[in-house]
Amino acid sequence: MFFSILGLIVGLLIGINLTITYSTVFTLYITISVLILINGIFRILNKEEVTVHKEILLLTFEIILSSLIAFLGETLGISLYLAVVLAFGIRIFDNSREFIKKIIKY
Repeated sequence: MFFSILGLIVGLLIGINLTITYSTVFTLYITISVLILINGIFRILNKEEVTVHKEILLLTFEIILSSLIAFLGETLGISLYLAVVLAFGIRIFDNSREFIKKIIKY
């Protein structure tokens, strides 16, 4: 767990110091991807044993599927991305709650 937290801190420091620009067209998809990655971080922190290739495969599948849902909604003129944001927002709170319970031995 130490390496997970260390990697998170190093990644945040690198991300804060980099200036990445992208088109406003991709804002929706990048937001969804960031939510999925935050969810993945909390999910990994909760697990006892982590297999990296399974987690990478799961994160990739979640990003592709949610991006397709958002694209389909955008094409149809429906705000389907809100369902993705809501679903992953709830999962982030659930995973973070479990992580805090694990830390304080609740």
